[in-house]
Amino acid sequence: MKIVELRAQNVKRLSAVEVRPDGSVVVIGGRNGAGKSSVLDSIVYALTGAGSLPGKPVRTGADEAEIVVKLDGANPLVVRRRIKSDGRTTLEIRQQSGDVESKVTSPQKLLDSLCGAVAFDPLAFTRLRPAEQADLLRRLVGVDTAGLDAAEEDAYAQRTSVNREVKQLEAELKAAPRHDGVPDALLSLDELQCELEEIRKHNAVVRGLDQQLAVARDQHECRQRQAEDIRDEIIRLEIQVEERKAHLAACESQIELDAKAVDEAVAAFSAVVTRDECEVWDRMKSLEKTNQKVLENRRRAKLEHVFADRVRASDALTERLEEIRREKLERMAAAEWPVEGLGFDADGVTFNGLPFMQCSSAEQLRISTAIGLAQNPTLRVLLIRDGSLLDEDSLAHVARLAEEHDAQVWIERVGRGQECSLIIEDGAVELPAAEPSLA
Repeated sequence: MKIVELRAQNVKRLSAVEVRPDGSVVVIGGRNGAGKSSVLDSIVYALTGAGSLPGKPVRTGADEAEIVVKLDGANPLVVRRRIKSDGRTTLEIRQQSGDVESKVTSPQKLLDSLCGAVAFDPLAFTRLRPAEQADLLRRLVGVDTAGLDAAEEDAYAQRTSVNREVKQLEAELKAAPRHDGVPDALLSLDELQCELEEIRKHNAVVRGLDQQLAVARDQHECRQRQAEDIRDEIIRLEIQVEERKAHLAACESQIELDAKAVDEAVAAFSAVVTRDECEVWDRMKSLEKTNQKVLENRRRAKLEHVFADRVRASDALTERLEEIRREKLERMAAAEWPVEGLGFDADGVTFNGLPFMQCSSAEQLRISTAIGLAQNPTLRVLLIRDGSLLDEDSLAHVARLAEEHDAQVWIERVGRGQECSLIIEDGAVELPAAEPSLA
């Protein structure tokens, strides 16, 4: 549907205006304050109702404003809205079906179904913040990634925090010393003192055995000397042979016992080795340094554990981000977009991978126009209020877009050039509609 006729009387600055559009573009020219905006406002008031009315919608001095909008289509409509100076409105819609004209019983409900965003201005879309543009596009294509965006933002923030910890732990690990050949447990001075005492006792036993061995050897040597003396005495004193033989037998018997004692003492002495006390003393002297190294090794091991845990957490969050992004891409790939190549990310709307604000003016116009028409699939009407911002090339581009999309674009523009379809002066049409040069 498009507007084939607009009549407005006493709307804001307008006294009386009648417009029958010819072509896809209607450029309304004139000075500032002449009533150009009131023409576009008339369309909005007629089709959207009381919710769009300003504080004083009726021309000063008049009691009532009236707007008539005729729409073409399979079943043409005539929309008539009257607005009182206090803001109260009445609405009547007559619908043509073949040769039969009938009055619509729920007129505003019908209009609401036709024009969800009749006042959409493509230039206004370009002035929205990136987040607002993305939100509008999400609603339009039915891709709600708000939950995924929040999850992505949360995962990204968590990963940023974890990576910050990883970097800090990595720096601490680089600074933390590692000591090889150091025991895992801290050394105890009490334990070393007990060990030293045990060694002392052991060495005392060894010394006792050594003394016993010396005594046994002395006794053995003494017995041998005695035996030699006895043998000499036997030779010298043959007369005392019998007595000496008995004495000799006793001595030899004792010698055998002493020899066994010596052997036992040698065996006992050979089984033990004197232990070095110096090594324990050295360890006691280095105990503090060793324990310091043990503690440093423990701290490093703990850092390595925490570092590995944070790295795993970072990797998990990275995988979660990739899953979220894949799901968003799948949802966006399944959606129907007004323009091929459109999309959005956490920062806003994108086109062919670039942020919308980095697109050329022509691309922004094309995208905004397509979005506006997608919001109004039945009523193919767009209103551009800041048409003075469009140069000649942009105006021509808007005209081509309107033709391509079978749409109707109403443009408010300061000036009186040949591009104007009509000129508004003091609330009325000053000149007949000129031949549009853009369509």
